[in-house]
Amino acid sequence: MDGIRRTVRPSAAPANSRLGALTPEASVSMTSGRGAAATKSWTPTVANLLVLVVVEVVAFAALRMVINKIV
Repeated sequence: MDGIRRTVRPSAAPANSRLGALTPEASVSMTSGRGAAATKSWTPTVANLLVLVVVEVVAFAALRMVINKIV
């Protein structure tokens, strides 16, 4: 068995670089849409989930009211 062959890229960051925290062009939170910068803003997905939760609570309350009136 040969094993896994890994090539070292000359532009790769060293292992102790804390994921490029000291180099501004490698900012993960600004480029990928994740991280500290993204958690401060609302995204359409979060807004949609919040609307769905509110709709579910209202539907549950309405269904419970109808069941209580019947029983």
